[in-house]
Amino acid sequence: MRDARARARQLAWAQLAEARGGLPQTTAAGQSVPGLVLDLDASIVLCHSDTTGEVLLARADMSQAETAFQAAIAIAEEHRLPHQIQRSLRACTSHLPAVEELARQSLERLRIPAPDPAVTQAP
Repeated sequence: MRDARARARQLAWAQLAEARGGLPQTTAAGQSVPGLVLDLDASIVLCHSDTTGEVLLARADMSQAETAFQAAIAIAEEHRLPHQIQRSLRACTSHLPAVEELARQSLERLRIPAPDPAVTQAP
């Protein structure tokens, strides 16, 4: 299976390069990055998505939305992904107060305390 995926990716990139006259230009923060860029930190984290919660919230399925957001927040905290918790917080604010509080508590637990100036100063 791995070999089949690798061959399919190789073919897709070759077809893209042929169709466009080359590979797409890589950019970061709106600036072109010369050369080929490989993302070596491409970890995959399987978890409930805050998007699922948003869809359920839009359908007014409050119970299922709350469950989806709670799962997303728990897994995001476990993997130390505060930006995912913030997304859940923004989505559920004013709709699900219990989930909003859970997200705030989770962010507080992930917060890195500021260094104590008395400890960090040289004698």
